[in-house]
Amino acid sequence: MRYKKVSFDDWVAKTPNQIEVKQSAIKAAGENKNIIMVGNCGTGKTMLSHCITNSFKTGIVATASKIGRVFRDNMNHNKVPEQEIIDALTKDCEYLIIDEIGVYQLTDYEYRMINEIIDIRYNLVLPTGLVTNLDLKGLKSVIGERVIDRLKGDGGMLAPFTWNSLRK
Repeated sequence: MRYKKVSFDDWVAKTPNQIEVKQSAIKAAGENKNIIMVGNCGTGKTMLSHCITNSFKTGIVATASKIGRVFRDNMNHNKVPEQEIIDALTKDCEYLIIDEIGVYQLTDYEYRMINEIIDIRYNLVLPTGLVTNLDLKGLKSVIGERVIDRLKGDGGMLAPFTWNSLRK
């Protein structure tokens, strides 16, 4: 896996905006705070997500589509109780970051399950992150204003990645 062993030392911040975003991520990890990362493609959101989760024994970065697919496949094949999937992403996971929110069209059921996971984590006071290429308004239209409000509460951070792609 590309980012299996990355740490905050590997995420290079050169501009004031990048330094501020990196500091927010370090604070989110160190203080178990929620973080919402929004911004352009190729700006380092996924790598920084892994820096956060790699600082936990049971941190997970999963795309929204993968979470949706797990629930959809399970529903179609009834492989394990739905609660086992929910538990793996809530009480068994110290820090969860859901990547690529808004990239793929998910069903209402899949978004309902993602919202339930976020709600359970909120009530258990477990940190959660969201990553998207959408702006905050677009993210709210996809995931819901209630989710955003909960993640920003209790000191949750918004980290805007405003620079151009770093991919070469």
